Amino acid sequence: MTLAQKKPEKSALAVTARQLIRAGRFVPLATQEAKNGAPFVSLAQTACLMDAAPLLLISRLAAHTRHIEANPEISLLFETPGAEGAERMNLARVSVQGRAEKLEGEEAARAKARFTALHPETRDYDTALDFSYYALRPSGGRIVEGFGRIGNLSAADLTFPLEGAEALVEGAEGISAHMNEDHADAIALYAVKLLGRQEGAWRMSGIDPEGADLVLDTEVPGDGTPTGKGRHFARLDFPAPVFTPTEARQMLVALVKEARAKA
Repeated sequence: MTLAQKKPEKSALAVTARQLIRAGRFVPLATQEAKNGAPFVSLAQTACLMDAAPLLLISRLAAHTRHIEANPEISLLFETPGAEGAERMNLARVSVQGRAEKLEGEEAARAKARFTALHPETRDYDTALDFSYYALRPSGGRIVEGFGRIGNLSAADLTFPLEGAEALVEGAEGISAHMNEDHADAIALYAVKLLGRQEGAWRMSGIDPEGADLVLDTEVPGDGTPTGKGRHFARLDFPAPVFTPTEARQMLVALVKEARAKA
């Protein structure tokens, strides 16, 4: 079989790319220096909007923010979570190019809810400190999934259309809160039995049409406020998209049954 015959469908590459983006937590951020256009790479925390558009929370004092203000064209690199050593070169990764858009008003509020659910230590950064939320509006990307499994991706490949998912978008925070309050045992089963992660008090920080974000804090001070120290992230990808709260519930029930079968 030739490499051409082995080449995966673009739709499959697009799904893998969005999975990598949604699982990203700390990623290289490439900008251009304002004075001479020289390339510049830094490190940024990230989360995602419901459609998989990457979110950044960056300081006005940072060099990369000044670069973005002068030229908002940036690139982010998302790798397979947990990849280490030489093996990183054999695992999936995707470069995403696009325009960084500063978010204001309701858009910034929605971004903050998504971002701080993953990174609660940043909750006051936009008020007490001079930080702002930006969304990367993708223009394209390139994914490397292994030898001969490489492809260019369009803006449409890199975001998930939310038409028909309006009720899920509105109810996502409530679904996560319900799972954390009433089904913590199920969340732990997802993390341990389906994802092979360590045991602990995992919580669901967010849900979207393509999966759910899970977080475990192993070092929490006496006041119960997570500090970011000892934090572990996991991404539970759904085998098929969900568009409504009912479909999300059915998916979560099916997955916990699968997890219990592995117990």
